[in-house]
Amino acid sequence: MDIQLLSADIFLPHMGSDFSLLSDGEVFMTLTLADCRMYPRGTKPGTARTAFTMLLEAPESHVPLGNHGSFIIRHEVLGEFGPVHVGRVISTRPDVAVLEIIFN
Repeated sequence: MDIQLLSADIFLPHMGSDFSLLSDGEVFMTLTLADCRMYPRGTKPGTARTAFTMLLEAPESHVPLGNHGSFIIRHEVLGEFGPVHVGRVISTRPDVAVLEIIFN
């Protein structure tokens, strides 16, 4: 899937489904899509898509220490796309790790 064609509308129907982060062709970790938000006010004029973020969650105990970087993302319906940068963000629940992908 061409990363330039991705939009929030593609991911919204897949809320609650699993996405795998691949590193060197192997599954590094699997997370659940918890939120996908559009940011029209944060979108640069003339861009093809509205800026959006994906928040992915997993139990804290299932997330390795090296939990940020560039990954290929795999979904059973959407296929693979990337590489994209995935970064850890603050979680409001200590037992849940939250990672974010930003598309702008």
